[in-house]
Amino acid sequence: MSENFNTEDSGSILIPKISLSEHSEKEFDVAIKRMRRFSINFPKGKWVKFVGLLLLALIIIVSLLGFLTFRVYTKAQAFRKSLENVKQAVSQQDLEKIKKELKTSQTSLRDLDSTYKGISWLGIVPFLGSYVRDGQNAISAAKYGFEAANMDLKQPTLLLKPLSRMLT
Repeated sequence: MSENFNTEDSGSILIPKISLSEHSEKEFDVAIKRMRRFSINFPKGKWVKFVGLLLLALIIIVSLLGFLTFRVYTKAQAFRKSLENVKQAVSQQDLEKIKKELKTSQTSLRDLDSTYKGISWLGIVPFLGSYVRDGQNAISAAKYGFEAANMDLKQPTLLLKPLSRMLT
């Protein structure tokens, strides 16, 4: 037996064959059948590829819309927070703080407007378009409001100074 495994002469190692018993081969076949039973057989054809690509495109579009609307939402929340700071400054009757908070609110409004332009193309969608246009109109109205506030801040004697004397 040691003659069959002599490695010095031939330069290779011989490995004896191990045969499985019939019992283990049957268990192996049963395991393979179980695996086949739980596998998913996808139908094949052009229509399946078309539907799959359509679903993929729909998922990509919905994900993109979700991302864009989330950006608008975060900018709108930042704008709301800056307006709350303006409201607090007005309640404290501090003109310098009002000017500062109005400028930060105006910057926040510019950020909101630039991100809102990312979803402005949804204005052509039938049900959603009216809401998008309303949002754009609200942003335009806020811009005009800040323009009026800036004119008053440049010449505070017109409105803020007399009002501040009445409030104190």
